Amino acid sequence: MVKINSLFTVICIFTIGAQIAAADNAENVPVLLWGKQSVTYLPALSDYKNSEFDALVQSQASKNTFTAIFVEDKLSTEDLSQCKLGTQTCFKNLQKIERKTYLPNVESPLRVFDKVSQSIFINEEGELSENVVVNQGKTVVFYFQGENFAAHDEYIERLVEEFKKDNDDLLIIYTGKSPSFDYTGRIRSKRQAPKQAGQDGVVLRVEPHFLMFYKNFSYFSDGKTKQNIRFSTASKVNETASTMAFAIEGEGKTLVMDFKLDANAWTISSLSFDGNNYYSKQQVNVNNLNFTYICNNWEHFQKGGQGRIAFSGVQFQVNWDKEAKLEVFGDTWDCVGFTSPGILAGLFIVLIFISIASAGITWMMDINTMDRFDDPKGKTITINASD
Repeated sequence: MVKINSLFTVICIFTIGAQIAAADNAENVPVLLWGKQSVTYLPALSDYKNSEFDALVQSQASKNTFTAIFVEDKLSTEDLSQCKLGTQTCFKNLQKIERKTYLPNVESPLRVFDKVSQSIFINEEGELSENVVVNQGKTVVFYFQGENFAAHDEYIERLVEEFKKDNDDLLIIYTGKSPSFDYTGRIRSKRQAPKQAGQDGVVLRVEPHFLMFYKNFSYFSDGKTKQNIRFSTASKVNETASTMAFAIEGEGKTLVMDFKLDANAWTISSLSFDGNNYYSKQQVNVNNLNFTYICNNWEHFQKGGQGRIAFSGVQFQVNWDKEAKLEVFGDTWDCVGFTSPGILAGLFIVLIFISIASAGITWMMDINTMDRFDDPKGKTITINASD
């Protein structure tokens, strides 16, 4: 028998209804289950519905089993794994139990025990609101007050030992009414993510063959005077088995891009702006039909003139499969060649180290040692001034 604390008897009468109502709205919480029956090993990463948990409890209990459910006001998996008391876990007694079932995510486990006739409160000093009679086939729910997990761990250990004196056929469950962490408040849909600075741009699409994105387009008529142009529409002007051409228009200007298919690669055969042909030092040659071309600064120069055009943050892809839709960009093929500034700097540093090492080896090889040595068994070597 467990001693009574009459101070909590009245509290129990007025609050037990509220406790059960709160349990009805409980969210997913972790559950620890152990007892005399053989433990059931279940996947720890799975979610369990209320009905599945009910079936598990029924499989672990018999008509002679005394079931005790210890309930925290708030409990999450983070509490079980991260709660520390100094260097030790807050649940040192629960941790010592070798044969137990751990379910990290159970849907409202307290609903399984809605019809329980006895509910008992345990105050912060470990005193019970009423007596506990350990009868066979009986189920009792114990509600903890406060958030001292280490003390609750000690209370569970002490009460279970007392229960064993009256009935060794026990089923012990440790869980919570609601999670202590608000997971829903931390989840944010991708579409709700705020726009990052510099990500604004223009998307041009020609179904299902062409998709393009760019941040800015600049035109330098004399090589110096800058004019920003915003293209707003795109259309297909030509198509054969191995070529496609697209016209991009905006603010009275037209840019025409001619693409050519060569085996498993596609290239830009020509590019014209406002009726004039432009050429780039960065040749577009994408060696995969499913790749997209991307370049941070894509410049073209007018042959025989001073005109210059430049795309900033441009990305485009051509779809050569007529049956497939081009809805999103594929893997990227960057315009940066092999001799990027970083690679050139690395090669320059390696060259300096090679030069220093070569000079050092040469100097060491140039060191001359004496070619005559004194032999203690032989005659003394006499060195003339002429030597």
